[in-house]
Amino acid sequence: MKIEGKVKALAIYVGEFDHWHGKPLYAAIVEKAQQRGLAGATAMRGIMAFGANSRIHTNAVLRLWEDLPIVIHIGSGLRKQRAHFYDLIPSWNVLSHAVPVITAFNTLLVDDLYKRFPRLRWGFLETGSTWVPFVFQQTSRRGTSGAREDRDWGSPTKIVADRNLFVACEVDEDIEYLAGWVGAERMVVGTDYGHNDMGSDLEAHRILLERPDVHSDLTERIVDANARALYGLEAPTSK
Repeated sequence: MKIEGKVKALAIYVGEFDHWHGKPLYAAIVEKAQQRGLAGATAMRGIMAFGANSRIHTNAVLRLWEDLPIVIHIGSGLRKQRAHFYDLIPSWNVLSHAVPVITAFNTLLVDDLYKRFPRLRWGFLETGSTWVPFVFQQTSRRGTSGAREDRDWGSPTKIVADRNLFVACEVDEDIEYLAGWVGAERMVVGTDYGHNDMGSDLEAHRILLERPDVHSDLTERIVDANARALYGLEAPTSK
């Protein structure tokens, strides 16, 4: 297998006796990396190590029964056949930056990450939010295998809230309509201050607050309370 472009490496350290859903944790991680299309993953037994508890783990002959360290090395480069897909999208194309964000959102809809990390908040920024109804509609028609699998999702806003997702809107989108998909408490807005691209709106907060077609309660939430919830910031106290 040939790897295209730059590759980032991730090292994960676990114990040999660590398990997840009835299988060794290291095996679960390697299998998940393969399913996600990463370049490669290798699990290796360590010779000697210690971790947070400062207890030495070693593969000395008399201690082979102990919980030996396992290190998993993962390469994030795209496999050659998948790299070609992204080569077809020029850097100036609107999809060049949106595809990874939308794909991640779809993954979080069908994956159980929100159950394993219930306090983790996820922000989807710099791609607008008009794509959210499309993702819900398509996800409701197919399972993780790609086959047709019609299902009733119930309330999209409840699904977004249950998974702790936040989505940044843009000032010229249909905010009231999109709030029915994302949820009034889950929409935020950004200015992209610091660089100039298609998503930059340095006056985004003012423009949004002044839009006559959007209820003021919603815009005030978007520019203040929702952002605080996403980043875990407390409201300022009056002196």
